[in-house]
Amino acid sequence: TEHDRCSTQPPPGHTGRGRCARLRRWRLRCTVARWSTGDHRRSVCRCSIASSAPLPRVSAALQRNARLRILAIGSSSTVGIGASSPRTTYPAQFEEILAKALNGFDIEVVNRGISGEIAAQTAERLKAEVETLKPDLVLWQVGTNDALRGVPVWQFEATVLDVVRWLKDGRADVVLVGLQYTPRYSRDDHYALIRQGIQRIATSENVLLVRRFDAMQFIARTR
Repeated sequence: TEHDRCSTQPPPGHTGRGRCARLRRWRLRCTVARWSTGDHRRSVCRCSIASSAPLPRVSAALQRNARLRILAIGSSSTVGIGASSPRTTYPAQFEEILAKALNGFDIEVVNRGISGEIAAQTAERLKAEVETLKPDLVLWQVGTNDALRGVPVWQFEATVLDVVRWLKDGRADVVLVGLQYTPRYSRDDHYALIRQGIQRIATSENVLLVRRFDAMQFIARTR
């Protein structure tokens, strides 16, 4: 439900053979959810803000006890505009809380954010970074600048869909990190259409979507 929470105990069915691998994957999804809501300092997380989808390359890396390399790419929210220091950017915080959630594993989060980019600009850079870094997982924060600059919805969807399919073709798992929330943006029709576009892609391609807009809206309304 909307208010389901994750604690240190695994959900039902996480027992028996394969328990450890399933628990690690569950903790990873919860960690993504906690980071995106700004809930990383609390003992619980709201997993409903992140859709459920398989992360086969992440699972394989965890099962091999191999280094888990994550590429965080996007615009100002990724690069850390407004952050007090490099250690307080979301990729740095994500690496820290993920290392705690997956204690004993070698975790590396690489920050490749550039302020002001739209999806089409990030797309080519993302492909080059993936070819160089060979990450297990790509976190792509995308959509806000496209919405603000009036990029046509069909063009935005085509760009993101092309990259998602390219990544899924044996290159890396992908998590889409959706648009941010402000009261002003919540009333903008084009902003809503871009949000709907990224949701359609996540559903059709069965990739994990962090519903950042919903999470930020929830926090704003419950302060």
